[in-house]
Amino acid sequence: MLYADDTVLLADSLEKLQIQLNRFIESAVKVGLLPNALKSCTLNIQTNPGRKEFFVAKEPFATMNGVKVPTVSVGAAYKYLGLKVTHEGYAQSDVLGDYQYQLTRGRYSKGYLSSINREVEKFVRSNLGLFHDTTKSFINAAIASSGLGIKNLEDQITLLRVERRGKLESSPYPSVRLASTSVRKMLSLKSPTVNGVECKSQSQYSSLKGKGAL
Repeated sequence: MLYADDTVLLADSLEKLQIQLNRFIESAVKVGLLPNALKSCTLNIQTNPGRKEFFVAKEPFATMNGVKVPTVSVGAAYKYLGLKVTHEGYAQSDVLGDYQYQLTRGRYSKGYLSSINREVEKFVRSNLGLFHDTTKSFINAAIASSGLGIKNLEDQITLLRVERRGKLESSPYPSVRLASTSVRKMLSLKSPTVNGVECKSQSQYSSLKGKGAL
């Protein structure tokens, strides 16, 4: 699989993969490119027929120009097109980033964002066995602040919109500043308030939320 400068080679044996890798390097060199072994990685999934299971081998097995290519362990992940991939497929944590991207740029009301928050909180309480009166601040506070680190989507999207609007309005390009007026209404949401302070950035919001959770 090839997309821009991201390449994935697949094979049903270690020997065949090394052959593919050698051919890829030879082709890259012809156009002035030299793949870096230390910026690459391998994922070696082996089977155990006797126990009807599979496992991820951790020993490096491939080389690039004499340098061993690091191997992804069962608990690690590698990035392809900016997304983390493990032996189980794409890491589910990346879903939130894509969701935030859509919500930040689309027309969504605070009511809609609030309804998503309620579903997330319900799911968290149910799966972690938390009491029904567990505070939202505990769920939303950062892990470093003794919380669960699950962001309040309503506040998060609002802050992302505020920051995006600010970047558009302060752009060095006149055409972008002019175009920002057409999306100003769509990106206009009242900034979240924490302990009586109206937050203007994610860092300010996280800091105040953290103090409230301690």
